[in-house]
Amino acid sequence: MRGATVNVGVVKIDPEGGSPPGMIIIAILNWLHNNPFWAKLNEDFSCTVPVIRFEHKQLGVPFALVIESENAFKTSVLLQQYRIIDPRFAVLTIAFRTFARICYLDQPELGSLPPHAYTLMVLFYMQHDKVLPVLHEMSPNKDDPDSYLSKLLLLSS
Repeated sequence: MRGATVNVGVVKIDPEGGSPPGMIIIAILNWLHNNPFWAKLNEDFSCTVPVIRFEHKQLGVPFALVIESENAFKTSVLLQQYRIIDPRFAVLTIAFRTFARICYLDQPELGSLPPHAYTLMVLFYMQHDKVLPVLHEMSPNKDDPDSYLSKLLLLSS
């Protein structure tokens, strides 16, 4: 059975300063190439969000690193909030994603759903059964559903 991939996201927080995304990607690639712990380096810049895939040489653990994915970052903050509200969300999500991985149902390249879809299914199920709230509906500013998320981002920084 194949192991789970560790997903890592690099988000540029300060839009005014720092290096542009291209320079960050070059620095990360140089670091990976010059570090003896990493192998099977493969970068895919043709997709919507550039991804660098690599593996820990000794442990064989695969990694996927995305650069500048603000949407993925916001999703992570939101999912973390749901986990804080009810820890069963994380437990059920891990169980469901493990089941999908064991049954090879999380391979979009073979026609199935992407792994994160199973997390969203668990979230929808728990919201539908009123176990978890719909955080966007709790937003004080109905014209800006991300206003609740903006509050979470301030709390997490």
